[in-house]
Amino acid sequence: MTETSFISIGISVRNEEKNIAHCLRGILRQDILRELPPDRKEIIVCDNSSTDRTREIVKKFQKQHAEIKLVSSGARSKAAGINKIMEVASPKAKIVCFFDGDVVPRRDAVRKLVTFLTTHEEYNIASGKVLLSPMASRARLKVANKFRYPMNIFARIFLKGKTKKPKTTGVSGAVFAIRKKAFRPIPPNIIRDDFYLSLAIGKIAMVGKAVVYHRAKTKERLLASEERTRVGRLQLEELFDKRKVRKLDKERYKRLFEMRKLNLVERLHYPLFITYFKAKQALQEIRARRKYPKIKHKLDGSFNTGPLKTHRKPK
Repeated sequence: MTETSFISIGISVRNEEKNIAHCLRGILRQDILRELPPDRKEIIVCDNSSTDRTREIVKKFQKQHAEIKLVSSGARSKAAGINKIMEVASPKAKIVCFFDGDVVPRRDAVRKLVTFLTTHEEYNIASGKVLLSPMASRARLKVANKFRYPMNIFARIFLKGKTKKPKTTGVSGAVFAIRKKAFRPIPPNIIRDDFYLSLAIGKIAMVGKAVVYHRAKTKERLLASEERTRVGRLQLEELFDKRKVRKLDKERYKRLFEMRKLNLVERLHYPLFITYFKAKQALQEIRARRKYPKIKHKLDGSFNTGPLKTHRKPK
């Protein structure tokens, strides 16, 4: 039996009623899945205590597609969902592909990931490339244009960079494939599950042709995501070598800002943007370090999903 004879796909979600239908349609359209009968493929959706219509939407898809399975982790963290998916995945599956509930994959994304790991036995994880969907790009640029000068220029430069390069140099939690024999359960309180896998398992390859498109997020969710990233890094520094964690984080942002096709105004403002961004990062670092000792005992799944009360309320 080859590693492509059975395809297993996992989606760990919580409160994704606005996105899960688009994600499932994108997965069901995968060219490699359309070639296989139902008994040689599975799509496992793990619900992490959603309080919206996520489960209801998945059940509607189940009625038409026998390969979709709905399970529950009993927790509120994405890490617990990943663990559950790996636990219930078919023994026939040698590789499991993971997608976030708010992305839409290209038709060949699963094939690219599985084929790479099948032909490159030296790697344990193949991570894909995350781009902003056209809808997300328009939504974020619309928000950026509402900022006052010079913030609108800075925001547009940042968003242009995010549409050109992979989201991370380690594992991108939005799209990756992993060998079952290499997987180790993730502590359910881990905030940055993708970086945990990068550090704990290693042997990661970036498969740039395995592309998913990220759907739009609200400004509040983007701010909350930024803060979870900071606090999550402090958490990982307690588990792994601090220098190794910081190096991975620096590589992520270095890759993020390798930009192209900036217009003249943006090129002139680029040095100012980098200065502004570094200052913002330093301020976020100070806030995260102050907050971390107070919330350390609360680092359960609830921290992974809800917006944090550390940003100013809109006037």
